Amino acid sequence: MSTPCLRLAMNTWLPHVVLSGKHPHETVSGSMISVVDIIAEKLGVCYEFVIPEDYEFGQFVNDSWTGIVGQILRREVNMSGVMLSVNYARSTAVDFSVPLYVNDHALAYARPTYEPDISGFVKPYTVSTWVLLFLSMFMVFAGLLFIQVERYNILKKFRYKNGVRILKQQNNKINTQTHRLPSPPLAAIPKEPRAVSVQLIAGLWLVLMLIVSTVYRSNLKAMLILPRLDLPFDNMAELVETDIKTFSPRGSVIYQAVMEAPETSHMSRLKKQLISHVNVPKFLRDMAEGEHAALIDRDTILFLLHRIFLRVRVVEFVKKTKSCPLYVASETFFASSLSLAFPRGSPLLQKVDPIIYRLRESGILDHLLHENVRHAKQCLLHHSEASDSNRRPLAMKDFYGVFCVYSAGISLAILSFVLEKLFPNRK
Repeated sequence: MSTPCLRLAMNTWLPHVVLSGKHPHETVSGSMISVVDIIAEKLGVCYEFVIPEDYEFGQFVNDSWTGIVGQILRREVNMSGVMLSVNYARSTAVDFSVPLYVNDHALAYARPTYEPDISGFVKPYTVSTWVLLFLSMFMVFAGLLFIQVERYNILKKFRYKNGVRILKQQNNKINTQTHRLPSPPLAAIPKEPRAVSVQLIAGLWLVLMLIVSTVYRSNLKAMLILPRLDLPFDNMAELVETDIKTFSPRGSVIYQAVMEAPETSHMSRLKKQLISHVNVPKFLRDMAEGEHAALIDRDTILFLLHRIFLRVRVVEFVKKTKSCPLYVASETFFASSLSLAFPRGSPLLQKVDPIIYRLRESGILDHLLHENVRHAKQCLLHHSEASDSNRRPLAMKDFYGVFCVYSAGISLAILSFVLEKLFPNRK
């Protein structure tokens, strides 16, 4: 009598398990298939996959378990063919093998692109720096105006005194008629003030403006050559302050953590913008198009980055691309062990544990995972070719700010010219 094949509960978990095709004719691939093949070979049995109708891993709802955990509890399968994250609730319902991996969860979102910025010409300096510059300019011009007013009053008195002296000399010449007294030459009145204070202020101002303008041009050029990319968020606290929708697989451990989080926590505030379903093609399409962020396990994120970098379609809905359109936030959440699940008291657990232990200690499990995510690190590098490919040629919008400054300068020059023509200087 032949031994019946093992029934293994299976579900999509990139990159470990990839389901493709329509139910009930799905094809299964991924690194876990190699692990299942090794286990079946060592046990000398065949196997078949059973996919849960709700496509969930399992959560406790209405006093019963859904997904794979529900299948194991009802003993519809002998074990899970895909790993499950271990938590307290699941560990009280089923038995788990020794861990295959330890994984955490992270936030991922579409990488923003460089867009024209009309206010870019003011960004080389901070607001406080611009305020100090305008205050210093006001103080210098006020000081020069004050000095010019004082100079005008002094020159007015000087000219009055010289005019009286000339009249007296002419009167003496008429009265004496005896000899001509040469009148002393008038002291030359300079057009520009020669006071040391004015020269010092003007000189310091010119040197300061030379430094400021040089630094401004250098910073502006650097920002145009290597612009800084502002990310929408880099942690959960920043995410909940936005209106960005966030996806989390229904029935996953991280989804349950969000639902059960304390009301005062940032994770609880995420409920209002949380999207949850089990449609993997839709999730991949929306993720690639930047429709929402994702709070998922790190292995899935690395797999997506790896496949996108290789310009290979994960499913038919994901477009080929030559860049890395996703970025990963620095904050991580909810690290957990990943193990295979068995019914309570299953004798199969004692046979599978030694096999998993040897696969893990020999490095085979890490090798299988690495082969599916090895190019992800290229997208995680800040200065990689992938990130550089997001650069774009300068558009007309990039120069709108400079044009505004130029137009303002030309307008002031025209206004000054018109005022000089309308109100010419009187002698």
